[in-house]
Amino acid sequence: MKRRSIGRPRRESPAVGRQAIVRRTLELLSDISPAKLSLREVSRSLNTDPALIRYYFGDKAGLFTAVAQDVLDQKRKRDEAVLRRNLAGAAELRSRIDVYLEFAAINPYINQLILEMILNGSQPSARGFRKEMFARVEAQLAGLLESSEARLRGLPVDARFLHFLLIGASEAFNFMRPLLKELFPGRSNAVRLRKRYSAFVGDILVAGLGLDKRRRAHRH
Repeated sequence: MKRRSIGRPRRESPAVGRQAIVRRTLELLSDISPAKLSLREVSRSLNTDPALIRYYFGDKAGLFTAVAQDVLDQKRKRDEAVLRRNLAGAAELRSRIDVYLEFAAINPYINQLILEMILNGSQPSARGFRKEMFARVEAQLAGLLESSEARLRGLPVDARFLHFLLIGASEAFNFMRPLLKELFPGRSNAVRLRKRYSAFVGDILVAGLGLDKRRRAHRH
């Protein structure tokens, strides 16, 4: 019997597109860590041949890199929507904190995936994406910090540390839910608690960075 050449799987495999595989993988990653999720499980959830995933992405690293890029692209669009609202410094920072926390809640393993596939990944697409992503985020946060009183007073304010801090704040809330349940007994509404936490982080950063609109108004 003649062996089939490497390429697209047999015609009897269900027609599943590249984007559908990415989205389904992301759904599975809301409950399963990247280390435990296999290509076979992804293909089984789509009722398709694992060869189809290899056809589109090559291997697990290729698929997970595409998933991380897709989520980061969604976040980029949300960040750009915040910028289009032309908010003042404090309001912009609060909106950005909401975005960080929301994405971590919806995609609990996304920062782990970014670390493994984008920052430490060997995929050529990951290397180019990494440079573009950090340049964009740092430029946006640096622009926000330009109006802070801390910067105006000559204090060192590094946008890279702010980015790192926001990721850490979202990760802490996401993976320390058992502690939150102990600290806030009886408060089962995770969305409401997340909004309270977001407001708290915003209050601390706005005060510390001097982004309060009323304080800035005295300068003019």
